[in-house]
Amino acid sequence: MPALAMLYNQFMSVAYVPCEWKSAVVVPVLKKGVSGLVQKYRPILLKCVVSKIIKRIVSDRITNHLLANNIRHSAQHGFLKHRFTTTDSFEYIGAI
Repeated sequence: MPALAMLYNQFMSVAYVPCEWKSAVVVPVLKKGVSGLVQKYRPILLKCVVSKIIKRIVSDRITNHLLANNIRHSAQHGFLKHRFTTTDSFEYIGAI
């Protein structure tokens, strides 16, 4: 993993993201039912594993910083563990 960390650090230091990290292959996967209907498919993105790892690292660091420094708003629900936009709706309904 040290080689991967060096690679990430090098790209971050020059603010460069390789094109391969920004692209994905979309594969349609059948949900259920008749395979001839477009609505019966959901898209699956196949992305470069290296880009997925760096995305998770950056996302976790930003979230941890916001939580540790009490920067996030208490009404924030999206993009947080154990909090969803639907739980936001429940809290709003409970406040009425």
